[in-house]
Amino acid sequence: MTICRRSALIAVLATTTLLTACAEPEIILPGDRLTLDGEVPQLVFDDQPRAAAMPAAQNLSAWPQAHVNARNNPGNLSVSFPLTQVMAVNIGQSEDRAHRITAEPVVADGRIFTIDAQATVQATSTSGAVLWTHDLTPMRDDTKQGSGGGLAVDGNVVFAASSFGAITALDTATGAVLWQQELESGASGTPTVYGDLLYFVSGANRAWAIDKSNGRVRWQLDGVGSGASVVGGPAPAVTDQLVIFPFSNGDVMAAFRQGGVRRWDASVAGTRNGLALSQISAITGDPVVDGNKVYISNQSGSLVALELDTGNRVWSAPEGALGPVAVTSDSVYLISDRNELMRLDATDGTRIWGTELPNYQAKRPRRRDAVFAHYGPLLVDGQIVITSSDGYLRSYNAESGALTSEVAINGGAATPPVVVNGTVYVVSRKGQLLAFR
Repeated sequence: MTICRRSALIAVLATTTLLTACAEPEIILPGDRLTLDGEVPQLVFDDQPRAAAMPAAQNLSAWPQAHVNARNNPGNLSVSFPLTQVMAVNIGQSEDRAHRITAEPVVADGRIFTIDAQATVQATSTSGAVLWTHDLTPMRDDTKQGSGGGLAVDGNVVFAASSFGAITALDTATGAVLWQQELESGASGTPTVYGDLLYFVSGANRAWAIDKSNGRVRWQLDGVGSGASVVGGPAPAVTDQLVIFPFSNGDVMAAFRQGGVRRWDASVAGTRNGLALSQISAITGDPVVDGNKVYISNQSGSLVALELDTGNRVWSAPEGALGPVAVTSDSVYLISDRNELMRLDATDGTRIWGTELPNYQAKRPRRRDAVFAHYGPLLVDGQIVITSSDGYLRSYNAESGALTSEVAINGGAATPPVVVNGTVYVVSRKGQLLAFR
């Protein structure tokens, strides 16, 4: 019995050996081998400087709304470098873990308007004198319950949106309330004024057109609901015919600005697998209109260029942006979700160069509270200017992305820079309005 079993085992082994010898040889794929616990290699790009077309620098006497105009496209602004700080004025409450300063300052008629971390609007003169303050907190609520807001000014009225769910019109000279419109949901985003209307997207993904003279609702449109929205949401972009609304679910809607009839819908959905820092689908890059294109992005790896009239996609790039892009005739500049200052080709969205920005306070990715925020970019005197929460205002060469200058921001930046009459204004996380010239 033992001999028979041993003979059977030998036969099986012989058969297995014969089959193995006849099998196809193992194919060894080319490339480096990584252990399961090894670090994922960083992408390597062949970035090269390239001549950059830059429009002539212009001097602005006012900054009436986010990104200057209804198209969210400031152009190239006039400033003399190097910059030094010339003013610091307290505007109210500083940022903390529960409250953020999100309102970009607006400037008109020698007054600078700001909102602090707890819904107080302040008017400050360009010489640094506090002119008036107004608390947007309703009587039934506590100031600490709200955070975030947006501003726009038109004529003698400043429009203030707050997370308490209302847009309030204030007299620019005195701060007196002219009217208030409740929006049934959070209103921490940014309004855009064009003609006789004020356009806004509320936290419930509802698009509003409000008569700027009395606050009455002219028309409204509903987007698809979303589970969450971004505090300090993007401003709609407006042209002579259309208003482009960005929503927190990644959708974009264009409507005829007077009657509210839908013109087209598009989506900026999509993430960069394995590299996106966030899965939030909200559009965070305000729509920017340049010629017959509108540029818009989310923060998790998707930037698109759309035809303004139809919404058809011209190109897309796997880069997310937290703010609006800066556009020239040949380039698109952005701060990506990977904390890179980037330059893309405006014709097809391909990468030209990317400059790494400060990312973490320490080399410990789990310290999420230590991640630096960067605001901009802004074209200033042919350079790219950004402000950062790590405590600097920096400028970069538009052709190569090389750092050209930096100046300290006490407490770090909370807002993008705005430029009026050759002066750069920014609000710090400490709740100060700073001026650089």
